[in-house]
Formats: sequence, C-alpha cells, structure tokens
Amino acid sequence: MRASPGVDQGSRSTGLAFAALALILAVVGCGGSPASPSPSLSQTASPNPTVAPTPSPTPSPMPTPTFVATGSMHVARMDATATLLQDGKVLIAGGADMQVVPYDEVVSSAELYDPSTGKFTPTGSMRTARSNATATLLADGRVLIAGGYGSSGNVLASAELYDPTTGKFTPTESMSVARVDASAMLLPDGRVLMLNGGDSRAEVYDPATGKFTRDGSLLNFYDSSAATFLPNGKVLVAGAVALIGPGAELYDPANGKSASISLDLPSGAAAAARNDYDEAPETATLLKDGRVLLCVFDYLVTYDPLTDSFMQPGSISAPAQWNLPTTTLLPDGQVLFAGGRDSSGAAVRSAGLYDPASGFHMIGPMIEARSDQTATLLPDGTVLIAGGIGDEQEAFSSAELLRP
Repeated sequence: MRASPGVDQGSRSTGLAFAALALILAVVGCGGSPASPSPSLSQTASPNPTVAPTPSPTPSPMPTPTFVATGSMHVARMDATATLLQDGKVLIAGGADMQVVPYDEVVSSAELYDPSTGKFTPTGSMRTARSNATATLLADGRVLIAGGYGSSGNVLASAELYDPTTGKFTPTESMSVARVDASAMLLPDGRVLMLNGGDSRAEVYDPATGKFTRDGSLLNFYDSSAATFLPNGKVLVAGAVALIGPGAELYDPANGKSASISLDLPSGAAAAARNDYDEAPETATLLKDGRVLLCVFDYLVTYDPLTDSFMQPGSISAPAQWNLPTTTLLPDGQVLFAGGRDSSGAAVRSAGLYDPASGFHMIGPMIEARSDQTATLLPDGTVLIAGGIGDEQEAFSSAELLRP
C-alpha cells in the first residue's frame, strides 16, 4: 500500500528542519560562527602551558656626586667663617685674602650666599677684622662670632653678634681669654661653650645676658684640637697636646670637669703624629650612630662613647698623605672630605666620601685645588665650598657645590 503523498511531504520537511537545527547547535556549541569554522586543537599541546617569568627591572645606578661651579664671593678669603642661617642662606664672614705673616690682609667684610639664586650679596661688615674665628648660630637666629687673628696678627678676645633681620654686626662682651682656631658649640640650653684656641680654660656665653663666664678647665693644653658635643651631653676633645702628641679627654659642661681618655691610634697614625704632633687629630665629625670620626693625617679613627674605645675603619687616601680636609656630615650619614694639602704641602682637588657601612672611596675631584676653605651643608643636601687658598698664597673668591 502506497503512502499518502501529503503525509510523505510533511515528514520530509520536518526531517530537513531538524537537520538544520542540529547543524546550528553544533556550530554554536563549538564557539564558532557560520562564517568562521571552529579552530582545531593540536594533539601535542600541553594542557598546562608554562608562562615565561617577567624579567626584573634593572636597578638604576646610584648617582655619582659631582662638583659644579656657583657664583663667586665679592671678596677673596681664606680661614673665614660660614654659618647656615635659619632662612637657608649662608653667612660668610671675615678671613684673610692672602697667606702672609703678620696677617695684615685680614678682612672685616661679610656676605650672604642664597642657594635659590646661586649668588653672593654683601651684608654688613664686622666691627673687627678677624680670621680663624668661631661662628655659632644661636637659638634666636643671630650668629655669635668670637676670637681669631686680628689685622696685626694678634689673637683676639673680642666677640660680636650678627643679626640677619638688620644685616648688622653689634659688639657683645669679650671672652675672658683670647682664642684662635677655638671650638665653639651650642649647648642644649642655648648657651655657647668655648674651648681651646690657645688656652685650657673653658667658658660659656649666655645670649640672655651677653656675657661670658668661666666654666672649668681642660686637663691638657692643645696646640690644635677638635671638639665634638656627644649625645650623652659630654664633649670629646681630641687634638695635639703641646710638645707631647695626640691626646683626648671628655669634658662635662654640667660640672666643668674633664676626664682623660686614651687616644689609641693605629701604629701608622701614631708614627705620623709623632713626626708632626701639632697637626693631629685634624677633624672630628659626629656620625648619625653617635660615634665620632677623627681624621689623623690620612688615617680614619672612630670613637665610640658607649664603649669608650677607638678603632681604625680605614684611611682616606693612598699612597700619599692627604691632610687638613674639611669634613661635612651628609643627610644620608656619609661624610664628605674635601680639599686640604698633600704630603708636600700642595693644595689638592681631592674629595671623598666615608660611608660607615662600607668605608672610604674617592669622588670628584673638585673644580679648584684649595685648602683653608669653608664647607656648609645646605637645606637641599648640597654642600657649598667657598674660598680657600691654592699654591700661589692668594685666596680664592670662587665657590662650588657638591651635588650628591
């Protein structure tokens, strides 16, 4: 019996519809589209492909400290004072414009360095021409300048005050003794302690009264010395004891008494100091960890007040001696050594950094070979080096900046 033609036609149409629907579902199920066939998977592909690690960035090299020129002073000067004021400017005062004896070229002029412009501008002159004086920033912003050589080579006891608000110097009471190349340090109570400078007696200046008063005495008479105010309130005094050699003691401003300590120098430094006892130790710098870094010719020695002991962490140059640099503690804890003289007495362009963690390494050099210059840390971390003298015995007016 033959099937009905109508029924046969409907079945055929229904079958075709189901086939088309199945094809569409298959294509959609594979994520493809009718116009783009589904990609085939490789039979050899790893089910968990390895992802290549991202390479670490190469660390940027540390910047190399460099010296760059800045504006020159209006007056050439060596052995001047340099004081960072509360407004960020630097007061440069006094000094001598030539290395002569007697010091008849001592100057009374002063000028201000402005880091924002890189220029020096004159300010009021001191009442007395002086070089090798001390300069101390007081809590009220004034600057106490005391002692030094006068214009005829005499050692001065006089003192004066610079007021940044007026740009003028005014006299204050004189010290009880004349001093040159003395040590002056601001005490926590705002007074100023004066030590050494040709006398073993100590005295204190009180800004409230404008007077100096006796405060005790050191055990030794030093031809040259450096004094450092320690975190424990005492003062480390280290220097060349007259006709003996290197020595050290701890002075207590609270009671005016001093206690001797043994300056245990390494053999090389001790031998050098015996040959030239009036020049050692040369500088003292308080480190951030409370120790004191001493420079004895080209040897470095640290004093630790916690253990009351000395040790040698290295030297500042080899093979020649490098004497009488300026030392400046930088914000990162390193100490800048700059200028001075070599073993033959010639001024040097040498500069270096002492890192308490890794020791000493050379940088620079400076633009000018100079000694007897000033070095002042500026608020932005740069160091202003100004004036000084070279090998021609005439002072410089030029200045330069160390940019760490």
